[in-house]
Amino acid sequence: MTRITEKDLRSSGSLWLSSGNEPDSMGHTWPWSGLLSAPVECLEVDTVESWKSALTRIRADFHESKGVKGQPRWVAYISYEAGKFCERSVGEARDGEAYEGLPRAIFWRYSADVSLEPLGPKSIPAFKARAHTEPSAEEHAKRIEKCRQYIGAGDIYQANLSRRIELDFQSEQSGLDLTRRLQAREQHSYAAWLNLGNGFEIVSLSPECLLKGVMGEERVSSFPIKGTAAPGSESLCVDPKEQAEHTMIVDLVRNDLGRVSEAGGVWVEPFLGARDMRTLRHLESAVHGRLRPGCDALDALEALLPGGSITGAPKIRSTEIIAELEGKQRGPYTGALMTIDAAGNLVVSLLIRTLVKRGDRAWLDVGGGIVWDSNPEREVDETRRKAMAHLEGIVESIP
Repeated sequence: MTRITEKDLRSSGSLWLSSGNEPDSMGHTWPWSGLLSAPVECLEVDTVESWKSALTRIRADFHESKGVKGQPRWVAYISYEAGKFCERSVGEARDGEAYEGLPRAIFWRYSADVSLEPLGPKSIPAFKARAHTEPSAEEHAKRIEKCRQYIGAGDIYQANLSRRIELDFQSEQSGLDLTRRLQAREQHSYAAWLNLGNGFEIVSLSPECLLKGVMGEERVSSFPIKGTAAPGSESLCVDPKEQAEHTMIVDLVRNDLGRVSEAGGVWVEPFLGARDMRTLRHLESAVHGRLRPGCDALDALEALLPGGSITGAPKIRSTEIIAELEGKQRGPYTGALMTIDAAGNLVVSLLIRTLVKRGDRAWLDVGGGIVWDSNPEREVDETRRKAMAHLEGIVESIP
């Protein structure tokens, strides 16, 4: 087997996936794990037409032939703003300066004999950085209060507002090494490093699965996470605010999957489960759909984008308010990373807990669901907890 070189890793489509030590009770895991590079095809998407063309290309590929389970076939980076290709009415912030030169989505295809290289233990030096925020904690609290005003006026029931943590590293860092060091500690189900090209890399330690299915089969599932507390918290599952926040998003995901499922073919099992991680506990449910004839897993993906747990309810108006209050395009944050193996097994992670790196710059967006009962100061503290879950040992504190 030809080993992957440092030069290979500098090319677009180089990818490392890890699902931690073992799948959890929900079976959260990537279709494969390890390092790969050298895709044989790259489709850059910046229009509705090129988006549809890319999906048609994938369908034709699997219609022509399937292969071995666990063999990489397709990978796609899908930005938050690419959700507009699926639902044209969603709001979009005007300021996209941070992502200039990065397509809205990129699809890579890998050959049947691509090398999938496991990465053994490696001593990786500690990473140190200084964090500063945009907006400040005070300004973010004001945005949360403005969001509450929209809720009080009846515009929405919930919106997921975020703020950006900018990182100044003490020296140039390897995105892959950073991902490996963080994942060695966190053991998340959907850890990924991906070279997007043009200097962009993502370092993702996502726990959330937006979609799971198989090309050509009728069942699909989505696993929304909403509701956060300290690890092992017994109050999370009975907290009225957290339950209401979670239930709204489950209903939204049910409606999304219902657009491509048979009548009566959407169900939730389990509902309001607890999902434990090293530094946080979340509420998680599983929403399943039985696709109607003529629809496939890619139709389900289009129905779900942009993800319900990172927009709000109702979705369209929430995205408009998010665009107004955040002001900047999200790019990879709250977008999606799609993987499909040669047997057609499709797994799509939601890109939360995802750091974006470009050269010596890096930033991490963090947010949470805002409802009428939200307390702005506590919501700001939640963004700090989520950021420190990712950046513990790298930064001393989050402003």
